[in-house]
Amino acid sequence: MDDFDVLPLHRNKHFTKQCCDLINSEWPRSETARLYSLENSCDTLPTSLVLVKNDGNNCKTVIGHLKLTPIPSMPDSVFVETVVIKTNQRGLGLGKHLMYKSEEYIKTLGLKTVYLSTIDKKEFYLKLGYVGCQSISIYGSFSSAVNKLTTNIPPPPSKKQYMKKKLIPKIKINVRYQNCQSSLKTIARSLRNRRLLDRTRDRLNKKN
Repeated sequence: MDDFDVLPLHRNKHFTKQCCDLINSEWPRSETARLYSLENSCDTLPTSLVLVKNDGNNCKTVIGHLKLTPIPSMPDSVFVETVVIKTNQRGLGLGKHLMYKSEEYIKTLGLKTVYLSTIDKKEFYLKLGYVGCQSISIYGSFSSAVNKLTTNIPPPPSKKQYMKKKLIPKIKINVRYQNCQSSLKTIARSLRNRRLLDRTRDRLNKKN
């Protein structure tokens, strides 16, 4: 995957138009509205990540996108949406690559759990370690207030399946621990050398 990069869109704004066209090819929408949504990308969420292919001669093409959206009721979690890979690039493992890279990015934000919803890609996400879960809201307190007012109204049927994945944080090895390990290895080598020296001395003593 050396020819591919996953980049935050707000730090690479020259890809915005390509990204807009890619998403609209899957979910048609007003270009103005789509561009407005993409321009909200920032370091602190929401964040649009783009999968870019290096075609050579410094020519790069956007072939994938996903959006990281905050969940107001769960500040240590994030919702992944608008996941798309360009049609002629599907089946090459690029969706998996985009998801793994996005999880690495999410870890840098200190977030612990990833949520998403899907209609027909459940098997794909299961292979990436996601499990089924209850539906969640990403719209904050206003949505909660509305839900309380409509408790007795049954929700409309939905084909969406919600899924989540707990992220394993990267383990930082303490420098002191590393030094300790190095010291133990040095001691072990010294002991081995000492044993060899003692055996050699014993053999010489027996000969004498």
